[in-house]
Amino acid sequence: MDVTDPTIKGLVRRVSPGIFALPTVFIVICAGRAPDASEWNEWTCLADCAIAAQNIMLAAQALGLASCVAISYTQTALKETLDIPDRLIPELMITLGCPAEDLAPPPRLALSQIVFANQYGKVW
Repeated sequence: MDVTDPTIKGLVRRVSPGIFALPTVFIVICAGRAPDASEWNEWTCLADCAIAAQNIMLAAQALGLASCVAISYTQTALKETLDIPDRLIPELMITLGCPAEDLAPPPRLALSQIVFANQYGKVW
């Protein structure tokens, strides 16, 4: 769900203590879970939400937009604010908008520091 209404964005911001600025849009990624879902289903559901968030953020970056994933919100208050039905859980929120400044890409670790063969620490 996207949230662009200025009043509703302000309310979302109030229940999201880790968000310091008001973005152009909030994107809330929700998951539907069965009450009797197994732990495995819970984890795969969260993974699906994370994959969706990554794709949204990559597409935004390709369009020159800035984005940031947020999980610092009060779930119950967010559900009430956005009138999200009980059967859905807001798993992740993305802030999206024009970048405040032009940032250089962050430094990256060498592959030899993060990619291993067969066992952790074994050079790939």
